[in-house]
Amino acid sequence: PHLIHARLSSGIRANSGTHTWLTDRVARLYTDPLLAELPTVAAMVTRLSTVREPEPVEQVLARVRSKVTVMVGGVPHDVGATHEELALVRLIPGTRVREVPGVGHFVHEEAPNVVVAEVLAARARRVVSADQRAKVTESAARASPNPLPSSTTARSSPRD
Repeated sequence: PHLIHARLSSGIRANSGTHTWLTDRVARLYTDPLLAELPTVAAMVTRLSTVREPEPVEQVLARVRSKVTVMVGGVPHDVGATHEELALVRLIPGTRVREVPGVGHFVHEEAPNVVVAEVLAARARRVVSADQRAKVTESAARASPNPLPSSTTARSSPRD
């Protein structure tokens, strides 16, 4: 277990742009669960290597309607998203890819303030979007020549 921990920790360090966040305690938080379940993890990885998707991933990604932001570290690292993977992600309509300079694969560990700012900005965009939809709906209702009686909107169907 000690050798595996050392190898995993070394890999984490090699794929980080900064190392200040990677204390031995943090490395153990990453590696100990894997070591505790090593046979299960190995079986899962083996099984995943043999699975084939039922339809091309490009078709699946094109149907995604959630807003997606992918944050990638700007420092070269071995386990980062490849150009091919980023091209696939861009098939999701409206996807944003944000490169974070000075960090490697562990953007959330190396630059948590950047990740939090991106999450808050995404939330703000969603709130604004919802407010805009509500205003459009209100405007459409006011402009409608035959608005529904208020009792109609409150009534539920037997299937509700």
